[in-house]
Amino acid sequence: MHRIYGAVHVSVSVLSLPSGITVWCRSGVFEWSSVGGGRTVVPAADVQEVVRLLLATLHT
Repeated sequence: MHRIYGAVHVSVSVLSLPSGITVWCRSGVFEWSSVGGGRTVVPAADVQEVVRLLLATLHT
């Protein structure tokens, strides 16, 4: 069974996904690094784009 872990603080939220990707939400952006080392930064207001990109990353 895969688990998703999350944490919330007044200045940052963190979500760790089973694929080894950790998503940070702070200072108005979502940010994560892919397993290959590429960094992705998306404005926090664009949640649909964040979900689209993460799903694409998880399915590769």
